[in-house]
Amino acid sequence: MQKTATALALIFLFFPRKSLVISVFAFASMTPFGMAVGSYLAEAEQGGTVSGVFTALAAGSFIYVAIVEVIVRELNNKTDRFHKLFSLAFGYGIMSALALWV
Repeated sequence: MQKTATALALIFLFFPRKSLVISVFAFASMTPFGMAVGSYLAEAEQGGTVSGVFTALAAGSFIYVAIVEVIVRELNNKTDRFHKLFSLAFGYGIMSALALWV
């Protein structure tokens, strides 16, 4: 709770009020805007291309976060490195087999 109050105090101190209001409005309007665009694209879709592109973007973002943040941190730890690497390769193999099968 203290960090929230401190962060709000710093925001009000360093950001002009007009910039703060615009930023809060933009942040709050992103979810409804994304839902409207997604609904429109889902209704306008003919061949499944739009769904495939968005699925690929979502999968790519999960892979990026896994590689950049999780895997690097885990493999930098010296304990059980072989087991972690084996589990990583095994998981990739299982997911690849599922992708070919489905």
